Amino acid sequence: MHIDRQARPLVRSDIAVQVIGDEVMLYDSDNEKIHVLNHSAYAIWQLCNGENSLVDMCEQLAAQYEDSSLDLVDDIQTTIDGFIQKGLLI
Repeated sequence: MHIDRQARPLVRSDIAVQVIGDEVMLYDSDNEKIHVLNHSAYAIWQLCNGENSLVDMCEQLAAQYEDSSLDLVDDIQTTIDGFIQKGLLI
């Protein structure tokens, strides 16, 4: 599953977020599941605010991560697909 590059993903407002060191825990009370995100996945999570498209996210993260060898589009797409499969986005 791939979202449209102009779609603006939005995280569910009922997901609890807790930062613990270098990882972030998401608690989905509806499904009683905990999801652990690394730093880069959390950066994408924070951009899923209903305002940023995939293209916008790529531009913002490219400015943060100056390594041009990263394929940000595929990485962001894969991460968002995972969020969708886990039911974390609206």
